[in-house]
Amino acid sequence: MRTSFYSGSLLLGVLAFVDCAQAGTLVSRTLPAGPDPGSRERTYQVFVPEDLSDHAAAPVVMVLHGCLQNEQNMIDETRFTELAERDGFIVVFPFITSYPFLPARAQNCWGFFIEQHRHQGLGEPADLRRIFDAVEDEFPVDTARRYVAGLSSGAGMAVVMAVAYSEDIAAAGAVAGLPYGEDACAVAQACFTGIAHKPVSAFVEAMQAEQPSAEEQRLVPIMAIHSTNDMKVPIRNAQNIRDSWLAYYDADATPASTADCTAEGIACEHARFTDDDGRTVVETVLYNGPPSGTTHYWVGDNAGMFADPDGPSASELLWSFFREHTLTPGAQSEIDVLPAEVEGTSATIRGTVEDERPIQEVFVRLDGEVPQSERLAEGTTSFGVRFEDLPDDQRYTPVVRVVFDDGASETSSGPEFAVGEPPEQPVIDTVRGNFQEHILAGRIAVQRPPCVLGLGVCDADFNTLFVQHGFEAFALHHPAGTNRWYLDRANIPPS
Repeated sequence: MRTSFYSGSLLLGVLAFVDCAQAGTLVSRTLPAGPDPGSRERTYQVFVPEDLSDHAAAPVVMVLHGCLQNEQNMIDETRFTELAERDGFIVVFPFITSYPFLPARAQNCWGFFIEQHRHQGLGEPADLRRIFDAVEDEFPVDTARRYVAGLSSGAGMAVVMAVAYSEDIAAAGAVAGLPYGEDACAVAQACFTGIAHKPVSAFVEAMQAEQPSAEEQRLVPIMAIHSTNDMKVPIRNAQNIRDSWLAYYDADATPASTADCTAEGIACEHARFTDDDGRTVVETVLYNGPPSGTTHYWVGDNAGMFADPDGPSASELLWSFFREHTLTPGAQSEIDVLPAEVEGTSATIRGTVEDERPIQEVFVRLDGEVPQSERLAEGTTSFGVRFEDLPDDQRYTPVVRVVFDDGASETSSGPEFAVGEPPEQPVIDTVRGNFQEHILAGRIAVQRPPCVLGLGVCDADFNTLFVQHGFEAFALHHPAGTNRWYLDRANIPPS
């Protein structure tokens, strides 16, 4: 049995409101160094949804940045704060903060490949586990629903957490990540000898060594999201995550199901692998990013230096995967929200709830440009609620919150629907290129304010673009048939 972890740590921070569409708040915190070998002071941010006070115990998702990044990149470039506000969970964004000079690593890389930082009770994973404790001391967290995900080196560390703290993590996710026990040489340009991968048997042996007791060998389902054209962390790494999980948990190498996850013209396949008991062991989302080094990024959400909005949404995929898994199997309810019944400016939302626990109440709200506040539905296992006099020509997404007799609650979203004839969303074209390529193509106007005389990027000026991206490739977006370019897709107005 593993020893308990150090909670009740001194926390310092300042409350800050989120400057975006989310109504929740971000709080900044500092965790002092702990007694574990290699522990250091860590800073982190926690997103708390607005209606958290209505939740007795909320899931928590830890999101880890990659090399050259910090936690703010993950806040800005993923959609976890948006999803957390919608579905009522907490998100924690740790920053590596500092790390020793040796062994050498690139700036802000998590040490998933360093022996002192990939075991229970040591260094970075021990500090991340203490951050979970600190968040749970301060906020109402459902400890059966702890999840961890990351990008690149953060994904490698998420895999470490799934193995080193298997008793405490309900599920994990790796975007452009690496398997447990892999070395830095699996990353391009990390070693003079070139890219080299360990055999799957080495990963299985490393997992066995980290989990000597039966209690530690608990299945932690994992999702691996990866571009087949990733030139920085090759696709072989995602395949090795998959194959090491299949071998370690004695699962079937033939997918139990596959689905087409193609989005915005980016081809994608989503596969699920199970064991003999039908439990999900690993899921893979392999998409065909553009064949260049820029394919190594967070996919399908917001634009940024380390993200590309084109393709399947990594945030949506991971959260949908996480919500299916808990440390206490059977505790997750099944909430089925039916398509809305729309009559004029009225809409009726119906659905069903399946759960062994007694249901106390069901609430429904409508999210959108003109959101409608939460209302008490009629019924519990089969529920319904009617919204009347809705603002016309709008799109809405129903969000259902189920409250159980034990005080716990769970949230699920239903299909989007329209009232009236809302403006059509513009067809968005995206082009990637470096600064010079964008200038030569007329997408960036030299030293002009945004969108002057139809020139320039409408939501960012010349100097800001250069400071943010230098000569690295980045994406610009525009409504099809126009010459108005945007750095952030969210800033493109409706047509």
